[in-house]
Amino acid sequence: MATKQKEKQDAMFSKEQILASNKYANRRDALDAILEDNGVYTIEQVDSLLEKFMKGKVN
Repeated sequence: MATKQKEKQDAMFSKEQILASNKYANRRDALDAILEDNGVYTIEQVDSLLEKFMKGKVN
């Protein structure tokens, strides 16, 4: 069972799939700016990029 969850976590998603997900509904604008159009990402990568973006400085 642990391997099935690991496989689910390692799944890759396109920018369009991520923007369409309910999980990121309140962060769609930020993710649209962060993610590359033809890129594919794991959930961990998306969370990390979003966290880094949200902690960034405002000039």
